[in-house]
Amino acid sequence: MKKFILYGRDECHLCETLQAELAILKQNHDFTVDWVDVDQDPALELKYGFYVPVLMHQGAKVCHYHLDQEAFLKIVS
Repeated sequence: MKKFILYGRDECHLCETLQAELAILKQNHDFTVDWVDVDQDPALELKYGFYVPVLMHQGAKVCHYHLDQEAFLKIVS
């Protein structure tokens, strides 16, 4: 099973949109997504705060702001 980390923050419309898109893709692909609120860690807020949401896989950025479905599907397919 592929594992992703989604860095984001509460009340972020881009974060909510990306989470919804991932939920749809989860219907046909086997993966997990761990949500990390960047506002709970000053180091993460500094690193990702201007780029949320940021989707990561094995330490590499898959996409930020919007889902890069092509890049995502290359990983889960």
